[in-house]
Amino acid sequence: MVGLPIDWLDMTLLWAAMATKINIQFFDKHLQPTQDSFEGSPTVVVDVDGGRQLLQNERALIDTGCNVTCINDVLIAGLGLVPVGSTDIKTVGLQGRTDVYRATLSIDGLNDPVAMEVVARNTRHPVLIGRDLLQRYCMVYDPPTGEFTLTKP
Repeated sequence: MVGLPIDWLDMTLLWAAMATKINIQFFDKHLQPTQDSFEGSPTVVVDVDGGRQLLQNERALIDTGCNVTCINDVLIAGLGLVPVGSTDIKTVGLQGRTDVYRATLSIDGLNDPVAMEVVARNTRHPVLIGRDLLQRYCMVYDPPTGEFTLTKP
């Protein structure tokens, strides 16, 4: 896997996510952030298929500052995933080499399951969606409404 450099747009979206109460919109569907550790952050609902186990309706944080998609290490173990390699990871306050796993992620409302490599991290969020998955979609932030929109190009 190759990491992408963080550009000003990534940092602007990350700042906006931290500074504003954000709704996520998928076509006509609005998902509200929960009132826990996601407060004020852009989130989506995902399913994670590990091949042997399926994790459904998990809240995932959109993290434009992370180059790879991360799943909490406890959930990785629960899915029964085994490492298929290793990669470098870079996100706010966290960087280094880590194991890579294969899983299929489906973002609710997009009908676009993606078989991909993910990494296990000890995070307070169950799933962090990084730029490796986000690059498949068009993501737009509308400051007047505080909404993010994800669509397939």
